[in-house]
Amino acid sequence: MTSSARQSILLRPKRPQSQTNQQNIDKEHDAHVAALKAKSEKYRIVESELRKSIAPEKDDKFLKQSEVRSVMEAQLRLKEEMKLAEAEREMAVFEEARGAKFSDEVATREEERQAREKRDYLKQVMEENKKLVALRNEMARQRKQQEIEEDRARPLSASHWDRQHMR
Repeated sequence: MTSSARQSILLRPKRPQSQTNQQNIDKEHDAHVAALKAKSEKYRIVESELRKSIAPEKDDKFLKQSEVRSVMEAQLRLKEEMKLAEAEREMAVFEEARGAKFSDEVATREEERQAREKRDYLKQVMEENKKLVALRNEMARQRKQQEIEEDRARPLSASHWDRQHMR
């Protein structure tokens, strides 16, 4: 009969230690010591800087000021160089744009476009003129037709009739 589904971990046989652990123990110890030294050096530097910032000596103040001044001067030089480079780039673009002339292809296309627009405009004006002439002719024809109908509708008098045929 099995009393438990899992066997106890305490009853397992012990395995021998890995050979790699025995061989690397010195390397691991040296790595840990180096890491601890680096960490302690970092803390020592931070502590020293903190002490200098809280109660600085005259030499420390002068050193810090010179460091800040040198950093600011470097930034100022970099900024001026960037301004000069930007100005040179803008000048180059300006000179390129000023010196560049239209190519023949672009000029020809532009002339063709202008000629086409002029033809289209003149064609539109001509069509409008034709419509106006047709409208004027139609109005004249209607006016003449109206006069003819008025003449036919007028009663004819004897004197009128005589004058027309006597001539």
